[in-house]
Amino acid sequence: MATRPSTTAMQAVTIPRPRSPHPDPRVEKLLREIEEAEAQLGVDQGGKPKDADAMCKRHIDLLHEYNEVKDATQSLIGKYAQLTHTTVTAVHQQLGLPLHDE
Repeated sequence: MATRPSTTAMQAVTIPRPRSPHPDPRVEKLLREIEEAEAQLGVDQGGKPKDADAMCKRHIDLLHEYNEVKDATQSLIGKYAQLTHTTVTAVHQQLGLPLHDE
C-alpha cells in the first residue's frame, strides 16, 4: 500500500534555471530579476525559505513587539480618556485611529 505525501507540508515550486545565459536578453534579464528577488526574500532557487525556522522566529518576535507597543498605546489612550473625561472611542476618533483591528 503506497502512502500519500502530507498535504499540510509546505511544497516548494522548482523553477528550472538554464545553466548558461539565455539567448534572449529579455529572458536573461527576467531570470536575473527573479534571482535578486529570491535573494531579498531569503529563499533558494526552488522557492523554499533558506532558513524557515529563523524566518518564523523573526516573525513571531516582531508580532510580540507589535502587541507590546499596541498594548502600551491602548493603556495610554485609556488613561488620557480618563483624564479628559471622555471615552476611548472619542479619543480614537480625535486621533484618527481605527476602533478595531483590520
